[in-house]
Amino acid sequence: ARVDLAASMWMMGGSESIAARFEAVRGAAPTGCAGDVDCACFSELRFDNRMGVSDRATAATLQALSNDYRRRRCPTVCVQTARPPTCGARCREGTCR
Repeated sequence: ARVDLAASMWMMGGSESIAARFEAVRGAAPTGCAGDVDCACFSELRFDNRMGVSDRATAATLQALSNDYRRRRCPTVCVQTARPPTCGARCREGTCR
């Protein structure tokens, strides 16, 4: 039982570190775009079935962090939806939305 507790505590520590990096990357993301091709979706870190939108490079970094977060089985909230989310990243008025 101690091994499971220790592993669980290690994973939670890793979870918070990933979450902090995720928020730092998202907060520093450039907001400008010239066209839809500049924008991409990523999986929200703490919410299953919810997508976020950012510039393409930032979205790739955020998706990698989100994948790592889930691989470590960090806690998430399941958002009930009728169907899986789809990516609707668009450039509107010079901003990825």
